[in-house]
Amino acid sequence: MVTKHILTFALCFLLVLAACNDSNVAGEAKGGSKGPPGVDIAPPSIEYGEFQMKQHIREMVSGTLTANELPGLADYIIAEKKSSTTFGQSLTIGDGLQLIAVNYVENEDDTLGDFFVVDTGLPFFSWEGTFSQALAEPYEGKYIPILGKAYKIFRATSFGEDGLSLELIPASSFEGSMKEGETDTFIVDGLTMEVTLVFVETSGTPYAKFSVDGVLTDNIGVGDTDFLLNSLQLGVSDIQAKRKSSSVDFFISGPGVKFTDTNTASSTNGGSVEIGAENIEDATVELIVGASGITGIKYDLQADANVGSILYVAPGQGVKDFLDEPEGLFGLDVVFESVDSVASSKIEFGAYGDNEYGLKVTNSRGKMYSAPLVIALNETIKWGDADDDFWFTEPSFTSGLTIDLSGSDFWISDDDYFVVSRDDVGPSAILQYDDIDTSERVIYFNDAATGETKSVSYILDANDPDILGYTRNLVVEGNTYAVWVASSQGHPLAIDLNGDAMLSGANVGFTVNGGGVLNFGGYQAGDSFVYGGLNMSLATNFESGTEVLNWQIWADFFEVRLGHIMYSGPFAADAESNRFRMINDDMDDNWDRGRTDYGALVEYYNPRTATPEELFITYPENSVETNILVKLG
Repeated sequence: MVTKHILTFALCFLLVLAACNDSNVAGEAKGGSKGPPGVDIAPPSIEYGEFQMKQHIREMVSGTLTANELPGLADYIIAEKKSSTTFGQSLTIGDGLQLIAVNYVENEDDTLGDFFVVDTGLPFFSWEGTFSQALAEPYEGKYIPILGKAYKIFRATSFGEDGLSLELIPASSFEGSMKEGETDTFIVDGLTMEVTLVFVETSGTPYAKFSVDGVLTDNIGVGDTDFLLNSLQLGVSDIQAKRKSSSVDFFISGPGVKFTDTNTASSTNGGSVEIGAENIEDATVELIVGASGITGIKYDLQADANVGSILYVAPGQGVKDFLDEPEGLFGLDVVFESVDSVASSKIEFGAYGDNEYGLKVTNSRGKMYSAPLVIALNETIKWGDADDDFWFTEPSFTSGLTIDLSGSDFWISDDDYFVVSRDDVGPSAILQYDDIDTSERVIYFNDAATGETKSVSYILDANDPDILGYTRNLVVEGNTYAVWVASSQGHPLAIDLNGDAMLSGANVGFTVNGGGVLNFGGYQAGDSFVYGGLNMSLATNFESGTEVLNWQIWADFFEVRLGHIMYSGPFAADAESNRFRMINDDMDDNWDRGRTDYGALVEYYNPRTATPEELFITYPENSVETNILVKLG
């Protein structure tokens, strides 16, 4: 008669938080140990937000994880006949191991974007299980948890002088007994199968042969297993020879684990690991054995990509999806959930014809300014355009409102543009000197963002023939600046650009929306054309450190050029996971793109057959953060 056994055994192995570490209870099992680690309601994962671009995972997942951080690593109590031992677990990811970070790179499919990058060559993680007291022999029948999964020691074999192998089967295995010739139907791990014990050989070395869904197994001796076509395994625990009919104790389970250490006396982690029918070549194990039994197990897994040599994990996917041997993770996975969406604005260095660049930039109040930046003439270049200059440097004097300025110190002429910014903190602004009414003693400026006219009155200066007047009441974006008016024709201006009421030769940067400072290069001595390149940079101070993006603008036979992009940042290095580089986009090879540690997207228009180049920086209001999930089970 055929009977039907419905096995509904779902082992999730979610262990408790530290405050709940007394909940490791279950029924008694063979061998005297407590039953398989039970199911708890505590979350089996830990999420790491506030994870910067290119920030190594060891900066966030610092040190060694235990049950305090990851509940699935909770202790498990193994009861012996006269005592008990506690099996504790710890996990190290990235710390001193592989470089692991989210970076803007190109993956093996030539897709450009944000990926969780795992460089290969070193262990991806290191797991260690330790017994508070040595686990005494016999080892068989005792349960241990490994990285979110529970296992039962099925067979332990000593060999050589110090060799030991442990064969483990999932704690969710179905265990039963059949008589010779008997047929049953089982459901194991959601798979239905018809199993027949075909015959039992009791003479010599006993073995059993089964039929599973009409397919014969190998001859299976006591302590041996055979893999089935449905990825499960069938093993024989015992054979009872009887005169009329023999019976067999057996189990059906998912893939088992075999740890083999040929020299347990050595502290070298060089033993082999088999999971199911696979030899996990990227894993090593060390079985630590003392005089009284096993005291610990150490397990390392190197991340070997299933395609190429580096893992590129896309948002919404886990490391397990990209490993050549994902079985080696046991129940562990590290999931790259997402990159946060952050409000941003663009900084643009766009070309006007062949010989000019214009600037578009947004300040911390969300106002976007537009101004001519540079113009090329033959092989020389100057700030501004053909008619109007662009100023970011003030004349060099000490202090005071009655300083002795000569006529050549009034640099800002009618229609010139200039940057004002209070100590590079902002809000920054760009104004244009529009006009002056000497009869009413009023100066007029245009706001380069809104086009609105701003006026300010000045007072006469009777002490210096070169100075018509001055004011310290030019208020721009809440900051106050001093202005001196020249007596000479056209009445050019000398302006305190950094708001300190001094003319000290300060170079003023523009503080962009998000906090970065756009710097326009070295000291600006007058308005003449110069040979060589003009150096610019965008510097950002944020919680993880300081980053600087540099580039150069130069003239090339009446054409402007932009390039020589370089970068330094708190996380930038030479590894694929955290280096900054401008990568050519295979979808449109006129563009090179890269992302900084802060999260700014740098896009460089670099037509291979034409000039000029252009630069666009999408700059976030806050540093871009990523979300990483470390989970077990």
